[in-house]
Amino acid sequence: MEGRIETKRNKALYLIRIGIMLLMVVTAMPMVAHGAGNFPKVTVSQVNSSAVPKELSFTYILKPRRQDNPMPVGSTEEGLTFPLIGNSTIDLIFSENIREGFYIYDLYQVRDEKNINVIYDQRIYRLELFIDEGGEATLIVFSKEGLKVDEIKFENDFKKEVKPPPPPPEDDPKPEDPKPEDPKPKEPTPGKPSTPGKAPITGDSISLWLGIIGAVLASKTLIIVFAIKKGKGKKREVSEL
Repeated sequence: MEGRIETKRNKALYLIRIGIMLLMVVTAMPMVAHGAGNFPKVTVSQVNSSAVPKELSFTYILKPRRQDNPMPVGSTEEGLTFPLIGNSTIDLIFSENIREGFYIYDLYQVRDEKNINVIYDQRIYRLELFIDEGGEATLIVFSKEGLKVDEIKFENDFKKEVKPPPPPPEDDPKPEDPKPEDPKPKEPTPGKPSTPGKAPITGDSISLWLGIIGAVLASKTLIIVFAIKKGKGKKREVSEL
């Protein structure tokens, strides 16, 4: 009886160990594996929002940490530069300078300062490629934060220009009604001169001028009367002689 229980216990432990090993294998599974004459490769995807113009091209760089790293065809000493348009993918196949060793790369997107309306995905991926003596390759991808990821994907967006609403139409100013002209001439305001530089004509001023004129006329009349009397007196003296 105890033997059967021990056998069941051993089977359960064995199944648990198998499950743990499978979980470890799945967790550590690389993105690509090199074997059977195949070169290691990695797939890069670009997903743009609907606001991004479909004809707009984005540029990416796969940059090796060392210049002698295995690289895809078309690479230079600075790395591999490639474009992507729209929602598309590309396979980067490491086929040049393949040899045993451990290699590290950086993969990121180039930002074009001229496209001020584009929101670029600024993620940077780190690729680690290991090739053993038998030519078997293991390639693992990490995010910028050092977390292992199962895909390389860049998502871009586009800023839509928000036009300000047009200003409300201004109300046309209504023409003012013409003021009717006063048919009667305005009388001069008392205390203000009717003619610049001259005193205002008032009732007191008229009486004053009339008095002056009367005095002058009276003086002239007296002078004339006196002259006539004087002339008559002379005539009498002459006739008496």
